[in-house]
Amino acid sequence: MDLQVRNWENFCHYHTGEWKGNKKRYSPEGKVIKTWDVITHLQVNQDNSQITHQDELFYSDGTHEVKNYGIYQKPKTSALFLDSTFCWGSKMVKSDSIFIFEFGFRHEDKRVLCYFRYDESGQLQYSSTGVEYLNNEDTQTKQNNEVKTINKQGKGFRQKMTPDLIISEPIETSWKPIEELNNNYLIQKFDDNIVASCPQTVDNNSSFLIAVDWQVNDELLKRGIVYYEKSVLSYFTVETFNAV
Repeated sequence: MDLQVRNWENFCHYHTGEWKGNKKRYSPEGKVIKTWDVITHLQVNQDNSQITHQDELFYSDGTHEVKNYGIYQKPKTSALFLDSTFCWGSKMVKSDSIFIFEFGFRHEDKRVLCYFRYDESGQLQYSSTGVEYLNNEDTQTKQNNEVKTINKQGKGFRQKMTPDLIISEPIETSWKPIEELNNNYLIQKFDDNIVASCPQTVDNNSSFLIAVDWQVNDELLKRGIVYYEKSVLSYFTVETFNAV
């Protein structure tokens, strides 16, 4: 299969539909500075050749906003889809420009989003998380957000995806705490069992990574890591760890 078509088909298969949930925005210090409910409409047409993206946002003050992100045409999408996990954002760090990056993970009828925004000076401005359910309010109300810490001392599996859409075969990998990926990075522990590691600043000649852990349940943890080399997007990895 053509690599662009495979990437598009993963988009259609794992992330289209009507997603209902909420989002939270955090300061670099970890304080919640904004919350809102969201309905994400990612509607694909009958032959999977076109996706329409619209978000409905419901704020705590009672206001309602609709954001239209346009129509995506097969097979073009700026996101990288490694099966049910995706990443999307700036392809490089540019001087005097904002830098953004987002991870998305899906498991069954639930998905988690984690977004980072750096301002024009390269400072982390805020992070945000989203937890959404696929048109299934019963799943949302019955979901238990409290999970036990899993034993991660066993082995996991890792795959790599490059910006030209090449995906490696899975290889075995060993657990390493997210805090140890880079000891100088900011560690953010969000609600909903999400933890991130990211630099507090980025610049246009730096090499860095951004990582997100999502502990899905008592038995499964997913990790996404994006790597930039000399400010340019180099590759994206997905790791999965199961309880042993």
